[in-house]
Amino acid sequence: WARISTHGKNLVRMASIFSSDADAVEDFSKVVWLYCRTVMNKLSSPDEDEEVYQEQVREIFEDSPIAEKIMSSPDRAISAWKELSIQLHSLPASDPKA
Repeated sequence: WARISTHGKNLVRMASIFSSDADAVEDFSKVVWLYCRTVMNKLSSPDEDEEVYQEQVREIFEDSPIAEKIMSSPDRAISAWKELSIQLHSLPASDPKA
């Protein structure tokens, strides 16, 4: 679990270095959180985490369709990873080396 969290933080750090669009980086950080949280949910038993997971995801994503899309997916972790990849690819890069 610690490795997933650390790698998630590293992704957000790199995104904030290569992109000057603070809003896009903020959206990306939410999707990184969603992936990490979804993996945690997958590794937990449904009885102990499902309700809390859904509440937290809806709280973070409010009216965004991302929350429902991920939660209704048959494989949430893969769907969250796909969303993370899409967001990463769409980040505007201000650094020419990016």
